[in-house]
Amino acid sequence: MYSWVLECRVLGPTEVAVDGVGVELGGPLSRRLVTALVAAGEQPVPDRRLIEAVWGSDEPERRSAVLHVYVSRLRRALGPRARELLERTASGYRLRLAPGTTDVARFSRDLDEGRRLLTQGQPELAVRVLTDALDLWRGEAFEDLPASAFIDGARSRLTELREAALEERLAARGRATGQGRGRRLSSFLGREEELDAVAAALAGYRLVTVAGPAGVGKSRLAIEYLADRFEGDGPWLVRLAEVGHPGGIAPAIAEVVGVAEEDGELCGAVVHALAARPGLLVLDNCEHLVDSVAELVTDLLESCTDLRILTTSRVHLGVDGEMVVPVSPLPVVADDGSTGPAVALLLDRVRSVRPDWVPSAHDEASARRVAQALDGLPLALELAAARARLLGLDEIAERLDGHFGVLGAVPKGSLSPHASLQAAIGWSVEKLPAADRALLVRLWPFDRGFTLEAAEAVCPSEVRVVESLSSLVAQSVVVADTTASPTRYRLLETLRAYCREHDPDPGGTLESHARRRANNAERVDRQVSPRRGPPAQPNWPSRCAESPDSVC
Repeated sequence: MYSWVLECRVLGPTEVAVDGVGVELGGPLSRRLVTALVAAGEQPVPDRRLIEAVWGSDEPERRSAVLHVYVSRLRRALGPRARELLERTASGYRLRLAPGTTDVARFSRDLDEGRRLLTQGQPELAVRVLTDALDLWRGEAFEDLPASAFIDGARSRLTELREAALEERLAARGRATGQGRGRRLSSFLGREEELDAVAAALAGYRLVTVAGPAGVGKSRLAIEYLADRFEGDGPWLVRLAEVGHPGGIAPAIAEVVGVAEEDGELCGAVVHALAARPGLLVLDNCEHLVDSVAELVTDLLESCTDLRILTTSRVHLGVDGEMVVPVSPLPVVADDGSTGPAVALLLDRVRSVRPDWVPSAHDEASARRVAQALDGLPLALELAAARARLLGLDEIAERLDGHFGVLGAVPKGSLSPHASLQAAIGWSVEKLPAADRALLVRLWPFDRGFTLEAAEAVCPSEVRVVESLSSLVAQSVVVADTTASPTRYRLLETLRAYCREHDPDPGGTLESHARRRANNAERVDRQVSPRRGPPAQPNWPSRCAESPDSVC
């Protein structure tokens, strides 16, 4: 038992204090070291992962020795009383912290307490506790660490929890004042048809799934539908993005609905409780648990005759009687050629960070370029607008060019379930089966779409293209245009950029595409000029440039 307290704050720039006195950590590398150790919780971090987290691709020579030097510096900074908490174990380094001494732990504790108070009918207290939880955030989670496989999952999970806390506080405020779920932190644009579609579907079906790609706004659409709807004994909003395994689904629902375990069987207790409580159950972000969610939903629908269920997911559940409401990116250009809702959303969000700004015609043209480059994805547009404090829209448009590092962080108060565009896309890609990922990363050079034949020509030999492409379409990763003949497929530009950056063998991918184009060019020559005497090969590049990918 220590008579002093070591505290670490990582929900924003990393800060460390001993007995309430701030510790000077030094430069960014030392802060990254602390952040990585805190992010790991009580688990030791192997040297290799610490080096990757601290230095990324700029690893120093004699990296192990350099890491030990930084560990020694950190121990000196912590002082004689706290240095012993930075332990060396057989598995790596560990920062041993007492319970509740990180802002992450306090945030999770307050969120759980706020939820408990809300389900127990104490919304005023819930608002107070949830506000305390949200006030712990000073920026992005683990802000000092750059994006990497080491930190992205933990950062995304914490951001999901923060968005859940925002929603719970909205619900608590609404119930405390008797005014529904409270009006909104930001305007909701361009989704009137989808809102009507959800309402119509739930009027005729007991199970409705809002499906679409990552970042398209599925969660926000569901939340907007719930605004001011207190029908029966619901609605109950359950965020599954923070549930990491199938066994956590029933506890998550039970916590929101207010169900206690009966005879050690929680699933049965949830079904029994909802059988007597008509209302709407909303299960948000189901894609990583789709099979288990489908099984539980089937049981609920069979046993709870007055219950309706709304789910959001990249892929529909495949349950009998399910009605799917697809959600696509916002149009950049309206049907009549005028500015589309994607541009309107971007301009609205820029105004929120620059209140006195009046867009010029040049600004609107730049906004259209930005919206086009970002596929009209609401999340991406939010992130672009966050940079408007620093850059003009024309500068943002110029710096995109298939690389989205210019995009900012999710604005405070946004109901987006992801911290960044990379996190949103990574959430989709990481959950794919290995064969589907192997095909996906071979598709990024197709900048104008592709056919099934073209995909077969560039994919690894071990991949069954029809099955994997069907899976990618079903999971809203690839878009299929079945009105074309033959059917054409495409990746959103944001996903193409992600795949290009994360392709483990970009050289091999480009080589396979080069072989396909050469083979197709030879075929074009045979088909176009079989009787023209001298070979037409010098002209095939121009014909390829004008031909669709089904030929070139």
